[in-house]
Amino acid sequence: MSIVFGALYRARRLERCAPFIDNGGPGIDNQPVARIAILTASDQGAAGSRVDLSGDTAASRATAAGHEVTRRAIVADDRAAIAAALAAWCDDGVADIVITTGGTGPTARDVTPEATRDIAERDVPGIPLALVLSGLGKTPYAVLSRGVAVTRGRTLVVNLPGHPKAVEEGMDVLLPLIGHIATLLAGSFEHRTPADTGHASGAANVSERIARSPAKPVSDIASPRLTALRPTIQDPESTVR
Repeated sequence: MSIVFGALYRARRLERCAPFIDNGGPGIDNQPVARIAILTASDQGAAGSRVDLSGDTAASRATAAGHEVTRRAIVADDRAAIAAALAAWCDDGVADIVITTGGTGPTARDVTPEATRDIAERDVPGIPLALVLSGLGKTPYAVLSRGVAVTRGRTLVVNLPGHPKAVEEGMDVLLPLIGHIATLLAGSFEHRTPADTGHASGAANVSERIARSPAKPVSDIASPRLTALRPTIQDPESTVR
């Protein structure tokens, strides 16, 4: 539970800091248009025996938010096929964000996360964490999703579950981020400098601050609260019931 509460605390801090972040471009309410590709992993969908409702949901939400859907496809729940499609789209630069639907559960045929990791260059772990935390507000089964988020080149790949309702909820989390993510990956984002923020940076400044701070004994640094929480060593036999 401490991990969950810690994540929620960090999310609240980011939310409060958002108005002060200057990215030199449009904010969340006026995002840049992103190019989005949608890959659905489904044996039945690939065989033509199921309508791709999850892909339709992702596409309709993306276009309603003003983004461009540049590519859509359905592949079977096959690790190599999913990885090949993702790698081709990322390497060809067909989209800024690739959203996959389906194949994120715990069954043997759910291989989308493994296929996504096969083509990944870098992990973006905060996105699946946010998706799970959001989903927990609707169903306890949200913790069963194994979806990941990664980057390859200048493309972000995010796994969403295959149920249309779960895709709808996942898009609620992703849509406020998509424009900013596309800007970051395009390389047009400029971080604020220390002069803008008033924060010192760099190894030299860190060394100066350390030099100005006299060393203290560990006993002086330890928090009374932490000391009070320190466990007391007991006779092992006294804990046996």
